Amino acid sequence: YSNFTVTTQCLPGTDIHTLNFDHPYGDNQTFSLSILNLDMGTYLYGDLPITIGFEIPQNMPIPFAVTDINTNCDFSINMPITCDSECMFTDLQLTYTECEDQLFDLTVSYDIADAVGEEFNLYLNGTNLGVFQYNNTPVLIANLAADCQTIYQVELIDAVDINCSISASLEDAVCCPDLPCVVSNLRLTEIECVDENNYSIEIDLDYTADSDQKFELFIDGTLETEQDYAALPLRINNLATGASTSQLTVCDVLTSCCDTLDYNIPECVGMCNLENLVISNFTCDNANSMFNAELDFDWSNSSDSFSVHANNIDIGNYAYLDIPVQLIDMNLAAGAYEFKVTDLIEPNCSISEAIDSIPCLTNSIDIEENEIEIIQVNGRIEILSLSDGETFIADIYDIAGRRILSWKNVSKNNNTYELPQLKAGVYVFALRGKYSVKTQKMLISAY
Repeated sequence: YSNFTVTTQCLPGTDIHTLNFDHPYGDNQTFSLSILNLDMGTYLYGDLPITIGFEIPQNMPIPFAVTDINTNCDFSINMPITCDSECMFTDLQLTYTECEDQLFDLTVSYDIADAVGEEFNLYLNGTNLGVFQYNNTPVLIANLAADCQTIYQVELIDAVDINCSISASLEDAVCCPDLPCVVSNLRLTEIECVDENNYSIEIDLDYTADSDQKFELFIDGTLETEQDYAALPLRINNLATGASTSQLTVCDVLTSCCDTLDYNIPECVGMCNLENLVISNFTCDNANSMFNAELDFDWSNSSDSFSVHANNIDIGNYAYLDIPVQLIDMNLAAGAYEFKVTDLIEPNCSISEAIDSIPCLTNSIDIEENEIEIIQVNGRIEILSLSDGETFIADIYDIAGRRILSWKNVSKNNNTYELPQLKAGVYVFALRGKYSVKTQKMLISAY
């Protein structure tokens, strides 16, 4: 015996089971059948498949046994019984009327195919409302309570075939008043380019929810973050440029109420950019608690001038073409410094550098301790007091820190240079060696 199969159709009061299997015997030979150890009779092999009416438990293993009458060859198997039904509900629709005195009517419509019986049971939120005829559709359920909390669910079950069923729910509670959204007036409070490929935004909005309640922020339909309302205003960094517009959506997590804002993405091509700020060549006058330093950085797409602040104190304005610039007579006692460079036209174009302490260059001295001696004769200068065997760089800065002259490979034997005609006044002379820089003021006279 092999390939034993059982199909079942559930009917009121009984089940119809159709049995079949493969065997090596002739059609006129006989076998006996038992189900649940109960003798179900004798049958011809030629009558297969056979149909038996017998109510047995479903969805649990049921013992079947077949025994050949002549040879006593037997076969047994435990098989679960499941009703095979072609009955099918489809297209269950729930529609409701407007509320009146906090009551409404619900209409239930559906399609049914191949039903075994003529009736079905209708359940509303688990309560059986009775038996209804298939030929009397749609079904009207009148005077349901509308409390703005209950979400109604309807289930239809065939009165004969309990496996033939369908259910559906209303999406929301019915007859709720239209309450104002807890979020409104979504707005951008700031939008700026970070570089040519990225920009940042700051958002804010009005809300009536508690500050520890949460909201979700979506950018172009994708969840960006979930935050407490107390986090507002909220800054979002490193958003990609490239598209022309974007959409923000903020939704209250508790009520799912949302507000949306469309905005234009900034064009960040050719924007001002400052980078690689370096403060170096520190020289200190400990006796007077002062120091000098050199400020240098890279720049592009800027205006022609920038400002320098040290610890929020305005040091002055300089031209980009004068970079590097000398910072003269800074207060050594201040200790830590934060230097900030800002373009004069684009205030968002800036760069900062923090220094924990001033690194005075005291490793070695290659400039003699006495004052630098500079002699001016007929439009020439001669630099004296230089160490033997060392080379230096000599720079002249105006009083605003702009470098206007520079000579390289200055040495004790190469120390005389042409001095172009300059406006008479006070200048700063800086002599840079391998390990140190020494500066002093000099007076250039008209000639």
